[in-house]
Amino acid sequence: MTENVYAVRCEQNVMLPMQDGVRLAANLYFPQGTGPFPAIVEYTPYHKRNLEELRWRHQYVAERGYVVV
Repeated sequence: MTENVYAVRCEQNVMLPMQDGVRLAANLYFPQGTGPFPAIVEYTPYHKRNLEELRWRHQYVAERGYVVV
């Protein structure tokens, strides 16, 4: 069985408004292709700028057809 591997588009530091008015900065990874695609949301309490493993993992998952927030 072969895996579908998609090109990925990343949008960094997209501000997402929460119900309480707080805005959270998120990186969004989109597989290029015809969807719909399921989404995975991951939250970290740590600063996301220096988390290279997190970026690699999100890229890998998006290449396999998931939107990652």
